Amino acid sequence: MKTKYFLILASLFLGFISVNGQETTSRTDEQPQVLKAVAPTFFPFVMEQTGVNEALVRVTINNEGKVTTAKMISVTVGWDFTFEDAAKKWLYESSPNKEDRTAEIKFILRIMPEGTDRSDLATIYTYPAQMEIRREVYGPLFQPHPGPEYPPIQTKKPSRTRSKKKRN
Repeated sequence: MKTKYFLILASLFLGFISVNGQETTSRTDEQPQVLKAVAPTFFPFVMEQTGVNEALVRVTINNEGKVTTAKMISVTVGWDFTFEDAAKKWLYESSPNKEDRTAEIKFILRIMPEGTDRSDLATIYTYPAQMEIRREVYGPLFQPHPGPEYPPIQTKKPSRTRSKKKRN
């Protein structure tokens, strides 16, 4: 019984150490610090249902911190240049050694259920380079005609009568 409690406490303690170790580690130089992040234009990739579209974009950053190239690496639904266009507008910290760097940006487009609270529809940036854009479910592309049925098409030509003028 004591051994069981000891193992539980030991595993909790080791988990605490590993979690704290992750929290206290400093940022690696692999991913430069983001100074400005821009979300892509949200396009409805599914209609009348929830869904998630994830895209991964690799960018090249010059020594001033500006993105010079952006290339889509992967996407789950619909290849679209809006991800690359948004990535080109990101700004990173300048390079202390004046070299070009590369980084990856993950964009997530999430369609939330109808009636989702507005506060849950906010765009979320997560360090080091993830942008999640949320929208509510999109309705159908075309709404059915709300009025009565269209009148039937006339098959009979209307008669054309001309008034005859008398000539003198």
